Amino acid sequence: MVSGAEGGGMSLKWMPRGVAFLVGAASLVQEVLWVRLAGFATGGLPETFATILALYLLGIAVGAQLGRRLCVGRVLDIRRRASLVLLLSALVDIAAPFLFSWGIGFLPVTVAMLPLVIATAALKSALFPVVHHLGSNDAVAWKGGSFSKVYFANVAGCTLGPLIVTLWLMDVMAMEQLFVGVATVTAVAGMWLAGLRVPAVPAVVVAIAALVLQPALPALASRIVMATGGAQADWLLERKEGIIHTIADPQGDIVFGGNVYDGRINVDLRSNSNKIDRVYAAMAAVPNPKRVLVIGLSGGSWTRVIASFPTVERVDVVEINPGYLELIAGHPQVAPILQDPRVHIHIDDGRRWLRAQGGARYDAVVVNSTFHWRSGTTTLLSQEFFRLVGAHLSDSGVALVNATGSPEVLKTAASEFPQAYLFGNSVIMSRRDFRDTLRAGGEAIYATRMHGRPVFDPANASDAAAVRKVTAADLVGVDVVEERAGRPVEVNTDLRMLTEYKYGASSR
Repeated sequence: MVSGAEGGGMSLKWMPRGVAFLVGAASLVQEVLWVRLAGFATGGLPETFATILALYLLGIAVGAQLGRRLCVGRVLDIRRRASLVLLLSALVDIAAPFLFSWGIGFLPVTVAMLPLVIATAALKSALFPVVHHLGSNDAVAWKGGSFSKVYFANVAGCTLGPLIVTLWLMDVMAMEQLFVGVATVTAVAGMWLAGLRVPAVPAVVVAIAALVLQPALPALASRIVMATGGAQADWLLERKEGIIHTIADPQGDIVFGGNVYDGRINVDLRSNSNKIDRVYAAMAAVPNPKRVLVIGLSGGSWTRVIASFPTVERVDVVEINPGYLELIAGHPQVAPILQDPRVHIHIDDGRRWLRAQGGARYDAVVVNSTFHWRSGTTTLLSQEFFRLVGAHLSDSGVALVNATGSPEVLKTAASEFPQAYLFGNSVIMSRRDFRDTLRAGGEAIYATRMHGRPVFDPANASDAAAVRKVTAADLVGVDVVEERAGRPVEVNTDLRMLTEYKYGASSR
């Protein structure tokens, strides 16, 4: 099928494998980047990954048909045509994410990404039939062996590329830089396929071009923020664990995690601009809380309030994204928690960390979770998780979960705790009836101190009113919530994932 003399002898032994490796790496990395980009644009809708996967597979199918048409004629003609496809793919790799960030300003995210994801996948997958065609041995008996070597190289690239990007490069490069990196690898593969025997030569040329191009590219994440929220990010940090940004506001900088509201930098109960009253209520509902667990650090406001209670001896904070530490360090309101010897911050998954703590008990567990409809939130809003929380609560302990108004979260909490009530948009739960303790909790709130001085003055009318609103707030039970919902409210579990899908954002 392929003549060694026409195709370049030894070059056809290694070139197809090398191109298969590079294109495999570029293709899978690009899929990862599309998931990150589209997930950021949608705020983490759980169906985003499935949509990207479906579009990518469709693109691969389209590319396979294109590749079949490329495998016609002389070897040199096949290589030339295929290299042009890869060079075109490199240009599309750079343009596609910026076209997407422009398109979502007036189109639904799925519509904006549909042609772009298909195109980027198709142009690369067209090379899969080509490299197998070029790498096949003329002898029929050896075709299986030669095919397996090309296939192995492709799978190796598909594996190593995403590992390097997700475990390392996402911490040091922004999304637009990573997309340019994908284009660079694709262009190198195209130039190698075109006939350059030493891949280092095209690699150096294309890498220099990429370095020159990158400073001229606008920040993709900032463009997405502007397109979806209409406001300019004041501060933005990209890490492999996620993207954090803030928007300046007189009532406290607004914090966004994954392009979704994640609180404010505010500890002032009087303004209550971030519903910080929920944390005061949880702490006031526990007699003399000493050990507190916080799952979800975010901007640090909740932890700062918890540390202000003088009875607190230890606060364990579990946060999966270390980028929040950098955010907190830049805000004097909350920065003291980073130097507070009582506060111990653990960079880990909250549920995994709690499961590993054995018999550790806490007087209060505060779960600063994100919106209930986002991908993965079931892990912090399920019956199984609440059972785990209960195993680590003291007999008089109280747990607070940011339910973001979901009736299912309250119903699920009530399935594990005999006392569970909606406080604002969150749920407070316990094994004991904590309502009388909360009603009498004004003294505990007045005892809080920040920056070495009392936070509240009982003689100040606005202070007294703010404290009274916490201790006298309505606690709404499951029956009332079910009546308001106008439908049967269900228990959420790890497998059912009701808050994400059946009653998620896309179901409205």
